Amino acid sequence: MAVEIESTENHTADRERIDLAREFAERVGEWKKATLHHSSTNRVRSHPTTQRVLELGPAIVPLIVDELGGSTGHWFILLIELTGENPTPPEAAGNVPMMAQAWKEWLSTRVSSA
Repeated sequence: MAVEIESTENHTADRERIDLAREFAERVGEWKKATLHHSSTNRVRSHPTTQRVLELGPAIVPLIVDELGGSTGHWFILLIELTGENPTPPEAAGNVPMMAQAWKEWLSTRVSSA
């Protein structure tokens, strides 16, 4: 019986991750359309579509970090808002590849210690 319960729990967790990823993709699509042309981080941060993405909560942090490599957007604003942290060293400020690397390293320490 324990195997069936575990299997059901795994299936439910997988389904929740898929649903979250789908909802994330939908909201991010709206967010990018609405904010990509803004250069002001304050305007992006306060935009209603930003708030809709943030409503998904910290569970989307790994999804955002995955986006850092190949997609444009104000990802760092979302990461800082969701985590309350900014692992980017001062010398990397404005250098998107270095900032992305700092966040990837930050996430890897959180995943391995969880």
